[in-house]
Amino acid sequence: MTNKKTLIMGITFIVLVVLGTIGLTYAFFTARVEGNEEASSTIVETADLRLVYDGTAHIEMNDALPGWSETKTFTVENKGNVEIEY
Repeated sequence: MTNKKTLIMGITFIVLVVLGTIGLTYAFFTARVEGNEEASSTIVETADLRLVYDGTAHIEMNDALPGWSETKTFTVENKGNVEIEY
């Protein structure tokens, strides 16, 4: 009887993993655009925004504990031709 239970639980687990993978994959590759029903295609353009870090570009977190904090100074430089707010 335990072999039958193990088999049923294994099959159930595999089915749930497959369904979860399909659902996550579908959600990842689905895009929705609202307010553009008449257009035949959607074009997305981005501006050129560059962050300039002072010092190193990474923070090391060796042995970080709850409550740990680190300050990183950076400046924002807009090299593009579009006004950007952040």
